[in-house]
Amino acid sequence: MRQFSKFSAMWRAALFRREVFIDVARNWRGIGVRYLLLLLIPAWLIGLITPTIRMNHVVNATAPRIFKDFPTITIVNGTATSDCQQPYIWNDPEGKPYFVFDTTGKVTKPSEVHAQMLMTSTEIVQENAFGQENRNALKEFPDTTINTAWFVSWFRLARNLMIPVGAPLMVLFSLAWRLLFALLLAAIGKGMCSAFRIWLPFPMLMRLAIVCMTGSILLDTLLWLANLPFVCGFSWFLQMLLTVGYMIFAINAIAKKWPGINLRRPTATARPSAATPPPLPATAMPEFPARAPRPRPPEEPPGADLFP
Repeated sequence: MRQFSKFSAMWRAALFRREVFIDVARNWRGIGVRYLLLLLIPAWLIGLITPTIRMNHVVNATAPRIFKDFPTITIVNGTATSDCQQPYIWNDPEGKPYFVFDTTGKVTKPSEVHAQMLMTSTEIVQENAFGQENRNALKEFPDTTINTAWFVSWFRLARNLMIPVGAPLMVLFSLAWRLLFALLLAAIGKGMCSAFRIWLPFPMLMRLAIVCMTGSILLDTLLWLANLPFVCGFSWFLQMLLTVGYMIFAINAIAKKWPGINLRRPTATARPSAATPPPLPATAMPEFPARAPRPRPPEEPPGADLFP
């Protein structure tokens, strides 16, 4: 019978409780996908709180301040118009020219005013640092009005969709990555079992590998909440080392609990099918006379073939 539930096993596994890993190996079933989901769902919900707060600050303060000088441009039937003085150059937060609006034809390329984007009356021209241009006709865009409120509305939409849409996508992506890592860790666990002179089936090693990820997932969540970008950049490496350490601890705990355990399934003995007739008893087998041994030719003395 299972001694620890999935919720109680979370904090106990993170604290290196030996009995948790023994219970996972002996009484749990499956490879631990539901346990991994219970770890990832709250981890991503908590981890996206800080980006949501930052995006809320962008919507309320940063975006209105950055785009306050952006001109009001109206696009109708693929034609752009504006009441601003043209050519109009909009600078980025660093004060560098980024966007140019000109319907007079004075500016034909963004690089002429050291910008990256140009909008004429009929098209948008983008130019990279290598001088390569990308032109898109405005008739491909729907009729709209581009101004400060338009940019703020897009940031507001990103903020509103970050948790309800972003969290499920990140959970699915993390689930796939963690399952691949569990496969690799279970294969490494096979070698660990040989070192400890025990034998455990692969599904059990997969289950142990997923439970061993508890500490690394909790640590990664705390690092994101603490807003440590330098540490978070190397968190994947820390997680791998920590998870391997948990795996060694778990297999060592099982080896001390059951020294020399071998959970190989016994091979089933072959049973005669109904269509196969039973073999005859030994008494009913016919007896044949023993064959007389063949006489061997006489041996020649050594050296006879040399002297005829």
